[in-house]
Amino acid sequence: ANVDYSIQIYTDLKNDNIPTSGCPRLKNAVCGRTGNAGIYTVSLNERIELFQGEKYAIVITLGGKPEIDFGIECNWNLNWIFFQAETNKSQSFLYKNSTKEWVDLEKYEECARIKGFTTNTNIVKPRAISGLKAMAAGKKTVNLSWDNVKMADGYLIYAQKNGEYGYVGASLSNTYQDLNALDGDYNFYWVFPYKENANKQKVLGACNKYVYAKGVTKAVTGLKVESIYKGMRLTWNASKDAEGYLIYGWVGGREYGYVGTTTRNTVFVDRTASKDVNNYYWVYPYHKDSEGKIIVGGVPGYVYGKAL
Repeated sequence: ANVDYSIQIYTDLKNDNIPTSGCPRLKNAVCGRTGNAGIYTVSLNERIELFQGEKYAIVITLGGKPEIDFGIECNWNLNWIFFQAETNKSQSFLYKNSTKEWVDLEKYEECARIKGFTTNTNIVKPRAISGLKAMAAGKKTVNLSWDNVKMADGYLIYAQKNGEYGYVGASLSNTYQDLNALDGDYNFYWVFPYKENANKQKVLGACNKYVYAKGVTKAVTGLKVESIYKGMRLTWNASKDAEGYLIYGWVGGREYGYVGTTTRNTVFVDRTASKDVNNYYWVYPYHKDSEGKIIVGGVPGYVYGKAL
C-alpha cells in the first residue's frame, strides 16, 4: 500500500531481454499511487495502436519507499491445490537496482503478473518513419534513406520541385533513388510508410519531417596534396557524373579564389604555390545542365602545404 507507480509502454524493442530498449509510446508516463494492497487496473491516457503479433513491453516503476514487496505468480503446492506459473523466456522481468540489470523471471518459474488488455480494431496505420536523410548522389540524382518501420508493407515518396508537390515513387525497402531530381534548385522530400488492407488499399502512416537536397555531384573523397619542386600536386577520387573539377584556394597568401580547372583526370598541379606560406586548396566537382551552365557539386574538405 501507499506505493508510487509510473507506467510506460515500449515498442520496437532492440533487445528482447531489455524491456526499456525500445521506443516509449506514451508522451507522458501514467503515474499514480496505490491506496491499498491488491490488484489494480489502470487505464492509459493515450491510445496506443499495435499490429497483430507485434511485441511490446509494459514497464512499471515503483517508488516512494526504500523497500517494496509485491506479489508474483509462482509454482506453489499446498497439497490440496497446486498453482503453476506459465511464462516463456523474455516475457516477464524484474530490474535489480543492486546489479543494474534485468532478470528474466522465467528461469525461476515466476511471473510478475502484469497484464495488458487490448481491443481489436480495423487495420492500424504504420508509425511515422525516423532517420530520414537526403544526399546528393550525382547528376540529377538524390539518394533517400530512412529507418525501417516494423509492419510496414512499403513506402511512398512525395516531393516538391519547382513549387509543385506530387508523387515521386515507391519503395519496398528503406532506400530510394530519385533519378529526376532538380540540379539547379533544392528538392524537398516526404516519405510515408503504408500498410495494405484486405482490399489491397494502402493505409498511409504519417511523415513528421521533410528533407531536401540538390541533384548534383557528390563531394570528392580522398583529396591529397603533395609538395613538389615549385608547386603543389593535388589528387582525389573521381566523383560520379562529374564532367570536370574546379580548384579554389588561398594560394601564396592571396585572397581565396579560383585556381584552375581540370576536365581530363583527377590530378591538378599548381605552379603558383608559395614555398614560404601554406597554400590551401578545395576541389569542387561539377556537371553541366542542358543549357551548358556549370552546376557545382558537393563541398569537400581542404588540404594544404608548401611548395618545395
